[in-house]
Amino acid sequence: MENIERWIPECPPEFEIILIVDEYGDSTFELLSEFLESKLNKAQITLLRGRFGGPGLARNKGLEISRGAWIVFWDSDDLPNVKAVSRVLSKVNGNEDVIVCGYEVVNRDLKTSYVTKSLAKLACNPGIWRILINQESIQDSNFPDIRLGEDQVFLSKLIDYSKHIVYEDLCIYSYFTSLTGQLTSGTKNALHLLKAANLIKNSNKKGRFHKILEFRLRTTFIKRCIKGKDLSLIKFDWVRYIGIVLLLIISVGKSDE
Repeated sequence: MENIERWIPECPPEFEIILIVDEYGDSTFELLSEFLESKLNKAQITLLRGRFGGPGLARNKGLEISRGAWIVFWDSDDLPNVKAVSRVLSKVNGNEDVIVCGYEVVNRDLKTSYVTKSLAKLACNPGIWRILINQESIQDSNFPDIRLGEDQVFLSKLIDYSKHIVYEDLCIYSYFTSLTGQLTSGTKNALHLLKAANLIKNSNKKGRFHKILEFRLRTTFIKRCIKGKDLSLIKFDWVRYIGIVLLLIISVGKSDE
């Protein structure tokens, strides 16, 4: 709630804000309702709640009802830079499909900034929260019903439809790590990473971007299992894994597809 209360009042009137609460029996929806009622122009805000079971299906609901020309997905425990987003959007010329922006990772008191200049770099760190997406480029892209790796599957579809990808140095997002209860920590739902990798594999896309996404998902899955000392989860197609490694080594130095 604290970060949401910081960035929402900064949004200009032309921003459409869709807040979706995936119900877990807490008071988040009621607290948000009270905050929005007391401080903001409700005309630009839609607040929904439901049992979605994960971020992917909640985001699909947001896509379903959104009316904006540009879409961006933000998590409630991070901090977007609304003014920076406005600056990026002020420079668009109408031809862009996807704008990949800079971001920073905040680990307690340490902040590290990153910029992305290629599809290969995006595949290695595919955080969707720093990507502005032209609504018309989404087409039938959607998020799968999994709790980890859903962003990578969505991006694997989106990139196929995107002809004009722009890279912007401006930092638009602060991503917080080492927070208690984050989906991206621990071994819980680790098998969903493998499901995401298989969804990308079964899409039969041959581009380097898709191979890196799949490789990173499988690597993260194994790391989670080892770190959590739960090796029983690793029933892994090593031939597939080694094949991807060799493909990436061979393709080093080639231009991104």
